[in-house]
Amino acid sequence: MPITFQIVEMRKNPFDKEHASTHMDAHYSWSLQCVGSSWTTNSSMVYKEIVWLLPYFKVNTPQELIGKTFEVPAEYDDASTAINYLLTVIKNGGSYAPPSQKELVLRAVNALGRLQIPDFEGVDSLSIHSAFVEMFPGFGLDDKWFETLKEAILEASKNEVSLEKADINEFPYRVRGPGEYLKLVKGSQIKLIFFGPYSTPFSFGS
Repeated sequence: MPITFQIVEMRKNPFDKEHASTHMDAHYSWSLQCVGSSWTTNSSMVYKEIVWLLPYFKVNTPQELIGKTFEVPAEYDDASTAINYLLTVIKNGGSYAPPSQKELVLRAVNALGRLQIPDFEGVDSLSIHSAFVEMFPGFGLDDKWFETLKEAILEASKNEVSLEKADINEFPYRVRGPGEYLKLVKGSQIKLIFFGPYSTPFSFGS
C-alpha cells in the first residue's frame, strides 16, 4: 500500500552565504512528514534537485512546495529515500520501475571490467543500496561474493581485468563503515576501488 508524504518545510539554508537562492548549488533545508504520523524528518538538498520538483508540483518557487504531498511505494518509508524515489521518477519522465539486483550487479561488473566506476544514473538510492547490502553480512565483503564478482569481471573483460584485495594503506582515505578496499588490475594498470553498501557503492581510491 502506498505511503503519502507531505512537504512541511522548504527553505534556503541560512548558513549558505555563498550562493543566491536560485544558484544550482544553493543549499536548502527540507522537512517531510508521513501523512497520519506526527514524526517529521529533516534533511537538505541543493537547488538543482529542487528545479525538478517545481514543474512536477506546478509551482514557481521552493516555498510553494510547502504543503504539497506525494505517494511512494511502501518500501520507501524513510523520508530521504521517499523524496529520492520521487526525484528518480520525475527524472525518468514519470514512469519508473526499479531495476533488479541482477541488473545492477551486471551494470557494475561491466563498468569495472572497463576500469570505470559504475554509473547508476536514473536509479533510486534504495534500490542501489539494496542490490549490494547483502554482500556485506559483516564489516567486509563476503568471500563468496568477492569470488563471484572477480569471476564475472574476468569474463566481462575477456580475462584482461582482475579484481583483487588491496592494502588499506594504499588508499588516501578511510571509510567509517562497512566496505572493502579493492583494486582492478589490467597489465600494468592498477585502479584502487572502494566498494561498500551505500547509495554510491563504488569510488576510486585516488
